[in-house]
Amino acid sequence: MINIIDSFKKGLQLNEKDYHNFAYFLVNRLEEEIDVELKCEIDSIGDDFSSLRVFANQNKKILGSIDITVTVNMVITVEDELIKGYADIMLYSRPRRLQIFNSKGDYISYTCNEKEGFIWRKIGWAIDEYGDYDNFLESDS
Repeated sequence: MINIIDSFKKGLQLNEKDYHNFAYFLVNRLEEEIDVELKCEIDSIGDDFSSLRVFANQNKKILGSIDITVTVNMVITVEDELIKGYADIMLYSRPRRLQIFNSKGDYISYTCNEKEGFIWRKIGWAIDEYGDYDNFLESDS
């Protein structure tokens, strides 16, 4: 894993399997933090090979027919010579984003970084001022 981290930090082109393994490593760490098992796909690799975008979700049926999806939009990048991860976590029912009653925002943001051992920390609630996540599932499906 250390060779992958060093190569990623230096912007070196890794093989697809290495990028995926590194992304899965961070997704697994996030799963442990939020206690939700996620399915993920690598959405894109930056042109300079120093960033990854990961889309992850988990779809569950509750009360027989209501679909609830936990959706994660994750970006892994190099900033100030450190690898950092950012994850926004939302809830959807079918293509509509759900709002949590009495919450201070529309989604929860988490961050992690190499210096702290890639342990995810909750930043807190964020407001989707521009509606970027309103129909996120529709645009990515």
